[in-house]
Amino acid sequence: MGYEVTNNQTNSKYPDSLIVDENDNPIGRMQMPEAIRQGKILRIARVLVIANDEFLMQKRGPGVIAPGLWNETASGHVDFSDSYESAAQRELEEEAGVTNVKLQEIDKTYVEEEVRYGLRKAFEMIFIAKTDKITPIIADPDEVAELKWLSLTDIEGLVNTKPRQVTNGFMRVWQSYLDKIVSSKQGDTL
Repeated sequence: MGYEVTNNQTNSKYPDSLIVDENDNPIGRMQMPEAIRQGKILRIARVLVIANDEFLMQKRGPGVIAPGLWNETASGHVDFSDSYESAAQRELEEEAGVTNVKLQEIDKTYVEEEVRYGLRKAFEMIFIAKTDKITPIIADPDEVAELKWLSLTDIEGLVNTKPRQVTNGFMRVWQSYLDKIVSSKQGDTL
């Protein structure tokens, strides 16, 4: 596959992200802020970790998009060399110290939303990972301010009474989880 190399920046904080077309086919690479400014389509991997009917949530750190807001366990742009799944595994380890979990793909959506660099266009792959309850590790406090296990009731309360305290991305993850997992189980334990 021949990808066009469009990275002319030296900002090492952002590795090259995979650029895709409107059908989610890889077409190039570029650093995430510049890709957003140029209206390119990116890929994002999102993961919600579940253990014993509790959900591992992340409060975003000061150095990332949507600082101070609650988010799923881990999320991030898919780097040029990653698949959705490898990006999800990398982000889980980087943001929460979670390794060796099996990911279950539950949804894929296309979204456009305003972020600090402009209108971000992206395909989002949403995963869940079921595991034993672990003690998460914050590796980079600039990226993750807090990690906390929350019950279904806690999250429903947060989403319904304080929606401005959660990211738009988490709202999509949560709705996908409810639509694809909870509704299909119809009374089964998570």
